[in-house]
Amino acid sequence: MRRDKDWTLKYSIPQLALILALILAPPLLAQTEQTDVEQVLAPFGAYDPRGQDLLWSTANRFQEAGQHEKAIPLYRQAAHLSRINEGLTAASQIPFIRAEIVSYRALNQLTVADDRQAYLARLENNLLPTGPAAIEALLRQAEWHQHMLLSNADDNDDEKARIGRTWNLYVAALNKSIETYGEKAPELMPALEGMLRAHYLLADHRGLGAALPGEIRQKHDEIPNALRMSHQRGVSLLKAVQGLNRDVLKADLSQQADDYLRLGDWSLWIGNRAAAFDYYDAALAIARGEQGHLKENPAETKETQDNGAALPTLVDEADTTMAATDTPPKSPETIAVTGQPLSLSSGNAAEATIANEPLPSPRSDMTTAVKADLSLSDSETAVSNNAPVSTAAAGDPLFAILDDIVQLPNVPGFGPVLPVKTEGVTEEDLIVSFNINEVGKVVNIERIQLPEVETLRGPERVIRRLRATRFRPIFKGDKPVASDTITLAFDKSLWARSTIE
Repeated sequence: MRRDKDWTLKYSIPQLALILALILAPPLLAQTEQTDVEQVLAPFGAYDPRGQDLLWSTANRFQEAGQHEKAIPLYRQAAHLSRINEGLTAASQIPFIRAEIVSYRALNQLTVADDRQAYLARLENNLLPTGPAAIEALLRQAEWHQHMLLSNADDNDDEKARIGRTWNLYVAALNKSIETYGEKAPELMPALEGMLRAHYLLADHRGLGAALPGEIRQKHDEIPNALRMSHQRGVSLLKAVQGLNRDVLKADLSQQADDYLRLGDWSLWIGNRAAAFDYYDAALAIARGEQGHLKENPAETKETQDNGAALPTLVDEADTTMAATDTPPKSPETIAVTGQPLSLSSGNAAEATIANEPLPSPRSDMTTAVKADLSLSDSETAVSNNAPVSTAAAGDPLFAILDDIVQLPNVPGFGPVLPVKTEGVTEEDLIVSFNINEVGKVVNIERIQLPEVETLRGPERVIRRLRATRFRPIFKGDKPVASDTITLAFDKSLWARSTIE
């Protein structure tokens, strides 16, 4: 009896039961809602660091199964154990907090996730000051703010500040990439692509350009005299990407043509049709294997809106001051980190350096001086000197190009403006037919099925969104043409979201 008493004091009956359940029963994922943090930690004790591994593996199984409500408290407790055992600023808590944010995001609990993201950013900025880990952290932080913007989670003032944070984080990632890998390295590409997305978001916030993915929102007042500078900034970013592809990655003809398509897509989205079709012509020339030159630098062409009116000369954009990540910006004349200007010019004097978008002031966790002068060579030759010369007959394309309608913006990291429903269409969905004209605008909309709703939010909002969406048109030969009739279905979730006012 004495031996039994000692044994039961060492292991209580509930602890024994849990140990046997872990050995003999199905995985925790298959258990009932009674599974909680205490049960997972019972074999080790509430503060035993070995419990972190079990919390992590169990939470991951819940997350993978979409049971995010069960995963979140386990991730939080794992991070708590990290702080108890290793200190308040323990680096070991970072993966737990990142995973926790993933689950909050999946549940669309964006306010809570945003608070956790702010805490995570402070940890990462202090613990990961340099190198690849710091670059990854900055890219993750920027992507989070991008997600919040596309979710329409802020009011107008907070949205402007968040756009500033997004831009600043991507530029900081670019500078650290240059510091780590050099000025001409493929590792610069993620930050450049992120800066391009941030520039789309800034243009959208200011009422420039066509529709963007995310919530259906009211456009702000358009500022026509900002279009020229906004267009040139986007061109500079895309030229930097083009230069990396051509000069560093030795892109093949298909990639070189795609880089010109992206320049055309940006120009068409922002409203500069003349530049867009010059870039599309350059892409067509590459597809035919022609080593020709652009007749005119599209960045210098007259800026036009969709109505074809010429725009006045751009005035200084003093109102576009962007908020820094932690501290108010000082509104420098050019993008700078530790005093070094960032030039995304391709070497052509006509291409504008991106200006008036300040970065955060240098912080103690970013002590290394960063050279951010990114100058990528730009030959006006459509095909690089390293590309093979075509032996195809005149007019015969080497590969298909501009033969599909593409919803804009067509940018990695952005979803479609209006997701199309391809299966399971019901009577509650919106069905419309329309055409895309030769300049990429939606025309001849017909309502084939217009569901009736009892709320202020209805399918007409999707139709208005469709009118504001731009498409890359189909080309026949060298000319854009209107499309045949297109019929699409859209799910009711597009107008039934609770955040749409």
